[in-house]
Amino acid sequence: MRDQQPASKRSLRVARFPVAASVAAGVMVAAASAGLGASAAAASSKWTQQREFTSSTAPNFGAPVAISGDGNTALVGAAATVFMYTRSGTAWHLQQKVNLPGDVVVTALAINSDGADALIGTSVTGNPSGAAVGTYGWSGTRWILESDASWSSLSGLTLALSGDGGTALISGSACHLSSCNPVLISWHRSGINWNHGQVLMGIGGNVAISSDGSTAIVNSPSGPGLGAVTVLDWNGTVWAQQQVLTDKNSVVDQSSFGTGLALSANGSVAFIGGAPQGSYGAAWLFTRTGTTWTQQQTLSATGEGDGESATVALSADGTVAMVAVLGPEDAYGTVSVFQCSATKCVHQHAIAVKSQPDGYGNGFGGSVSISSDGTTALIGTGFSSDPVFAAWVFTS
Repeated sequence: MRDQQPASKRSLRVARFPVAASVAAGVMVAAASAGLGASAAAASSKWTQQREFTSSTAPNFGAPVAISGDGNTALVGAAATVFMYTRSGTAWHLQQKVNLPGDVVVTALAINSDGADALIGTSVTGNPSGAAVGTYGWSGTRWILESDASWSSLSGLTLALSGDGGTALISGSACHLSSCNPVLISWHRSGINWNHGQVLMGIGGNVAISSDGSTAIVNSPSGPGLGAVTVLDWNGTVWAQQQVLTDKNSVVDQSSFGTGLALSANGSVAFIGGAPQGSYGAAWLFTRTGTTWTQQQTLSATGEGDGESATVALSADGTVAMVAVLGPEDAYGTVSVFQCSATKCVHQHAIAVKSQPDGYGNGFGGSVSISSDGTTALIGTGFSSDPVFAAWVFTS
């Protein structure tokens, strides 16, 4: 069972992520810099806890979380239930509980910019294969199931939904007999109906999509112990590979590259999480000029040796970046906030849950989602071995 850390140990751990190594911090990228700047104040402002969501009866509460682009709708997943909260001013209210049929656990969530469309992904409890995705629309008073689909052989489900709510990506690993292969499934909306589109084999895992649905990034295998992320471009008919992103130092540090993925609204800034060997989480900044992507910076926390992977979030203009690292068994997780230009991210704050007794906050940092303007963050516990089941809203 996780024990609460002494304050001195927590402070030491939080201070480690700002140790950042800049690599290939070259010329300013015009296409990316055009969208940078609007949220810079949010990164440099102090972050405070606005609300805590808890449930004493819902196991895995807070494991997946998602917040709408406008920051006013929060989704918190749990076993067979999704809790949907809305904000009025600074007050949050439980708007609805969506109870899902069957013996399932919610494993993935996605929501669009204005909170009108949502995706809920589930897996069968105790079954490594078997996943389902439901699409939900806001009727004005409650969430309504619009469509759903299931796959008996899909595992490791992840989801992405464009800001306009028109494109959904479903990713995971498809298994048949003794063989498993990554897969990415594309859906496109027509009215309230979803059309099942392209299926891409050989890529799959974590996935992120731009606000207009024209650019996506998704995990792709790149040899034993290494990682890669494939950039996809939507040409109006099909998704086509634009470039494969890898860590320049991957041959040396054996990075688990791509444990978290985030894209700016215009699809020209990518923030990628991972876990270099012997390090406590890492993140990489990539930017695009025309159709060419360039690795700008590597952010890493040295000296921990825990190998904990990082999940990430990015504001719409790419100026506010968050790196969440779920701590090892004796520690809290941490969420670090960075202010980014087109070539460099600078550490601004470390977000921490308010201190409470009895291991409160264990699992903090297991998942993170941020509003478009970079001023509201929803932080969950992730699938920790012994978390306190909660999710937290922080604002700047």
